[in-house]
Amino acid sequence: MVAFFAYGCGPKGGRRGGAEGDTAALSAELVQMLQPIDLADSEKVDTIDFGVVKTGEVVSRRIALSNSGRQPKIVTSTETVCGCLRLDYPKEPIAQGERRVAEMWFDSAGYTFFLPRTFYLRGTSEGDVIKTIVVVARME
Repeated sequence: MVAFFAYGCGPKGGRRGGAEGDTAALSAELVQMLQPIDLADSEKVDTIDFGVVKTGEVVSRRIALSNSGRQPKIVTSTETVCGCLRLDYPKEPIAQGERRVAEMWFDSAGYTFFLPRTFYLRGTSEGDVIKTIVVVARME
């Protein structure tokens, strides 16, 4: 069942994992197969679809943060309206033509339905949104 509502996400908590240790060993071929999120294209809103998620599950998706622009891109922080989403992202600059692995986590504890959430990646300038991502899931 898919339903929409205008309230915050459910309770925080659940198992959280880190992307850095797991993703460092990914081969260049595997990184190329991940969903690309181009940080240089700030006008485009990308979507991450977690698919069907059982209530109480903590699920993750690996994505490839890329940079088609001329200047290096640095993600300094993330912002969303709920504590149910978290992104483990590279802290070092992403140069032109590079792809770096990031991992988004969704903690579905307490959910029977999920509203698409907007997730912002911020850059080095205060208030600088370098990427907007919409996160969707269908609760089971």
